Amino acid sequence: MRFKEKPVWASMYGGGMLNGKEELADKTFDFLKKAMSIDEEDFLSLRGPRELKDGEWRYKYDQDGDIFEFSGYEEIYYQMN
Repeated sequence: MRFKEKPVWASMYGGGMLNGKEELADKTFDFLKKAMSIDEEDFLSLRGPRELKDGEWRYKYDQDGDIFEFSGYEEIYYQMN
């Protein structure tokens, strides 16, 4: 993102799925959107809640830093404890 032609924000995101699980892509991204729409109280998240369980789906997220510089890590599990 630029302001007055100078860069003020940059972000990089990478993700993927395990080989052989491609048929779960649509359901996985639906669940990810649900997780990202949750505003967890007392957690200034730059991505999603710390954890979300919904039936056989589980989302986990952790981050370090603040709005000025942070890194985050998220995982989505299906049919796992």
